[in-house]
Amino acid sequence: ANSGQPSPLGAGSAITLGSATLQYSGATAASTNRTITLTGGGTIDVSNSAGQLTLSGTLSGSGQTLTKTGGGTLEISGSATLGTLRFMAGTTKFAGNASLTTSRIDNRGSGVVFSIADNASITVSSYMVFGDASGASITINQSGGAVTNLGTVNDPAGNNMSNRWGHWAGGTTTYNLSGGVLNLLAAPLYLSWDGPATLNISGGTANILGINMGYGGRTNPSTISLTGGRLNIGSAGII
Repeated sequence: ANSGQPSPLGAGSAITLGSATLQYSGATAASTNRTITLTGGGTIDVSNSAGQLTLSGTLSGSGQTLTKTGGGTLEISGSATLGTLRFMAGTTKFAGNASLTTSRIDNRGSGVVFSIADNASITVSSYMVFGDASGASITINQSGGAVTNLGTVNDPAGNNMSNRWGHWAGGTTTYNLSGGVLNLLAAPLYLSWDGPATLNISGGTANILGINMGYGGRTNPSTISLTGGRLNIGSAGII
């Protein structure tokens, strides 16, 4: 399905996706290097759990929301610029030299997997919120690359924070860092809110301004497991 080649996506060199769904239903791996431009809140659905769709071209949608649905795998190995990246189902993977610049990352579905590998670079400017709906569960597996949130919002009394994992009840958030770098230096991490959250570090480096494990008397499980790698905690400490 590469640029100019006949395929179920047509033979053009670019795809424009508005407030609509682009579905890949195959049970095998497919890829395209075409430029995809979001002009509205678009959805990419990899509907077959055995299927994988790899996007190696440019994904352009500044200010727009891209939602991943379906039980299969969406792999991004090119560059992407978005307003919000939202996970509802299945696996989304950034690998190779992939790059993502976005204002927000969240998940509102259950059984979601978000993977960052190789030299992939994820840069968030405002919010990284996991478990962002009732029953929403996610596992984040970072084996390489860099994940950075530059968001500075830290207003837990106003229910507004840049880094919040385990936001809603009924789901779980698990972040597995085995390589690469996780940078949360502009605002503290609220590790569990109304749902449980876990940070497992077995490799790589986590640079975190601070970790709050039970704001306002919350008693949901909040776990840090350090079996390798390095955890650097800043001035906000661990409370």
